[in-house]
Amino acid sequence: AKDGKNANDAKKYLGKDVAKNAGVASLEYADVATLKNQIASVLTFLSGENKNADNPNKVAKKVESVSDAVSAICDNGSALEITSDDAATKTYFAYVGGSPVGVMSVEGELKCKDYKKIKKFVNLLDAYNIPLVSVVDSDGFAACLKCEEKGVVKIAAEAYTAMALSENPKIAVIKNAIGGAYALLAAKEIGFNYTIAFSDATVAPLSSDQAVNFYDEELSDNPLKDKEELKAKYTFNEGNPFKAAKDGYIDAVIDAREVKPYVASALSMLL
Repeated sequence: AKDGKNANDAKKYLGKDVAKNAGVASLEYADVATLKNQIASVLTFLSGENKNADNPNKVAKKVESVSDAVSAICDNGSALEITSDDAATKTYFAYVGGSPVGVMSVEGELKCKDYKKIKKFVNLLDAYNIPLVSVVDSDGFAACLKCEEKGVVKIAAEAYTAMALSENPKIAVIKNAIGGAYALLAAKEIGFNYTIAFSDATVAPLSSDQAVNFYDEELSDNPLKDKEELKAKYTFNEGNPFKAAKDGYIDAVIDAREVKPYVASALSMLL
């Protein structure tokens, strides 16, 4: 090849993996027939057309993780993951109670690629006025030198701006939301219309580790034990969802298994 690379390396430099990693392609299919069917499904989704719904009052058998919550919220088999990668943020086209929604789940700390993915997905949904359902289990920003070198503050600010400017209906489901994760993915101040927290959730400005290190507490001769006790005390006093609800940061504290009825009901009110 002219640039000195072997022509057999075309897949390596021009293949589907390169396109997906660069953000050019969001989906991949093995054959043209499947691709055509999926294009039709995506166009129907973006048009806002409703589908026949399964039971909107369906209670899940168990919801122990973010992926469990996403499965419980979405109508059976309707969730289509968009841009599958190793980011903490996952994005889906789905239906809830027959209505098209964009579902965004976050499980883990937020890095540059998460903020970029969130910005892109939020802008897409807003352009078509499709509601957003955010499912959160995150301690917020990742303390990462590589992220700092890439300019994470500026990249994060763009995601916050996109969320604040979007005008589509937004519902948040919290498993855990600490600091910046709550501010971006669940806060009323940034535009969420309805925010739900599981009964065992943590909703706080700081994680328990951050809080214990931040606040000046007098420790005994057994500092490790003291810190564990302080962390438990902070989580109970400052991080429990009932306090967040009392203070107006969330609208409802629920049994995680009942997440679909609450989301479907909120969605029907907002549409």
